[in-house]
Amino acid sequence: MKKSLLIIFFLFSITAFSQEITKCTSKNTNFRSEAHFGDNIIDLIPQGTCITADKTFFEGYTWLSVEYKNQNGYIHASLLIDKGVYLDKSSKSYIDYNSTNSNVKYYKNVDGKKIQSPTYYSSTPAGATAICNDGTYSFSQHRKGTCSHHGGVRQWLK
Repeated sequence: MKKSLLIIFFLFSITAFSQEITKCTSKNTNFRSEAHFGDNIIDLIPQGTCITADKTFFEGYTWLSVEYKNQNGYIHASLLIDKGVYLDKSSKSYIDYNSTNSNVKYYKNVDGKKIQSPTYYSSTPAGATAICNDGTYSFSQHRKGTCSHHGGVRQWLK
């Protein structure tokens, strides 16, 4: 009886004290059937997709077992970054767009208006009009030329 109570307490303590952590894909990431680079690719997880798991699995693990689109599989931990931090392709460095020291850039459109340049976000930001093929969100006011330096338009939002 004591042994079974000890096991129940142990299982409860693991559940009660586990901490979740959220990380996001730093680029389009292969979702694999097994924890090896050579294994089958189940799907491609888009850049900026956030994944939540038990914190212990992010500390010291190379491959993470995750659920994506109701399927179980693996992604390589090196392809995950903190939520809100994205790769600035021009400088090849990571930028935290949630910080107060934002690196958002602007340009003047054909009407002379100040428009935010295409920027990486984890979810659709207010005012975005399109998603570019490189995963950035465009704020263009005209369709002509939208995402021209970002691989073209993947999807129009407005």
